[in-house]
Amino acid sequence: MAQITENYELLGIGSLLILIGILSLSALPIGTLIGIFLIIWGVNLVKIYRCTSCGNRVESKNILVCPSCREKLGVS
Repeated sequence: MAQITENYELLGIGSLLILIGILSLSALPIGTLIGIFLIIWGVNLVKIYRCTSCGNRVESKNILVCPSCREKLGVS
């Protein structure tokens, strides 16, 4: 039985949002709130789920069968 692993994608829009969020933290007080929001949003965008059997992406961690290899997925 394959499992779903949680990985992080280093390149993409999520990483850019995290970078902008970190840079905007220095602008007090509104920049701090916007920065925290952008960092949280960016972290959620860079998080991806993969099947351990085939290595392909799956939409969420609640999927029971991998759409690529049709392997049953268990909870990791």
